[in-house]
Amino acid sequence: MKKFLKVLLILIVIVIVIVGILAAIAPKTILVQRSTTIKGSKSAVFAQMTHFKNWPNWSPWYEMDTAVQMTYFGNDGEVGSGYHWVGDPKKSGEGEITNQNLNGDSMQFSLKFIKPFKSEATGYLVATDSGGMTNATWIFIMDNSFPHSIFSSIFSMDKMLGKDFEHGLDKMKQYVESHPEPVAENTAPAIQDTKYPMHIYAGIRKSMKWDELSAFFQESYSKIGQAAGSSVNGPAAAIYYKWDTDNQSTDVAAVMPVANEVTATGIVPIRVESSKALMAVHKGGYASEGAVHDALMSKVKEMGKKQHLVVEEYIKGPGQEKDSTKWITNIYYLYQ
Repeated sequence: MKKFLKVLLILIVIVIVIVGILAAIAPKTILVQRSTTIKGSKSAVFAQMTHFKNWPNWSPWYEMDTAVQMTYFGNDGEVGSGYHWVGDPKKSGEGEITNQNLNGDSMQFSLKFIKPFKSEATGYLVATDSGGMTNATWIFIMDNSFPHSIFSSIFSMDKMLGKDFEHGLDKMKQYVESHPEPVAENTAPAIQDTKYPMHIYAGIRKSMKWDELSAFFQESYSKIGQAAGSSVNGPAAAIYYKWDTDNQSTDVAAVMPVANEVTATGIVPIRVESSKALMAVHKGGYASEGAVHDALMSKVKEMGKKQHLVVEEYIKGPGQEKDSTKWITNIYYLYQ
C-alpha cells in the first residue's frame, strides 16, 4: 500500500511539474489572423463585416449549429450593436458579440463566451483597398492565462480557429463576388466627351495578376519619382493596355507625366498621342471604380467606337489622404 501511495505521489508531482512547464512556456496571448482578397468594393465587403445580420451569409459559426437562436440588439452596423446567441451546449453554447469600435476600415468587436465555459476575446474585421479589389482580414485576440494556457500548449489554436477563419473568408469572398452592388440611376457617373492631350510619361510597364497591382504601383511610383525628380509635371497615372477578366490579369504601366524624357534602369519613356476620349471622375477607393468603368465602356459601345487605351489619373490618393472615401481619380477611355 505504501509503495502504491509513493508511486501515486510521484505521478502527481510529475503531472504538476508538466502542468507548470506547459503554463510557463505557453504564450500569454493567443493571436489568430487570416486574410483574403475579394473582387468587390470595400463598401460591399465592409457591409458584410459590420452588419451582424449579414453574418449568416459567410460566418462558419452558423454552419456549426443551425438551430442556434439569435437575439439582435442596437442599430445594426453601428457601435453598440450586436447579438446574443443560445445554441446546442455541445456545439455553439451561449455567448454575445458586440460592436465596440468603427473607424472606416475596421470593426473591433468583443466576444463573450458564457456557456459551456466563460471566456472573453477581442476580434477585428478589416477591409482595405488592394489594387482594384478589397483585402479582407479577420483577427482574433484572447488572453491565454492559466488554465486556458494548458489547452493551448497541447492544441494549436491557430490551426483550429485559422481553419474556420479561412472558410469564413472564403464564403464572404464567394458571396460578395456573386452579389455585385447595384448602381442606382441617380448615382451614375457624369461622362464628358473630351480630348485627351498628348502626354510624355516616364513609366514602368508590366503584365501581372490583379492582386499584384497594389505592390507594383507602390514600388514603381517610388522609382519613377526618384528618377524623374523635378521633371514631374502632373499627377501619377496608370495606363491600361489590356484588362483580362477571365484570367484576372492586366497589361499596365505605372507612369508620371514629365517635362523631359527620363531614362533610368527599368524606366522607359511612354508617349500617348492626343486622342478623343470619354472622361468621368471617380470619388472613393479604387475597389469601387467598377461602376464608372462599366458606364464608360457602355458609352463607348453605344457610340460605335473602339477603345484603345484606358488612363487613370490619381488626383488625390493614399499619398495625400488616408480616408479612401476622399480619393479622386480621373478616368479616361481613349477611343478611335
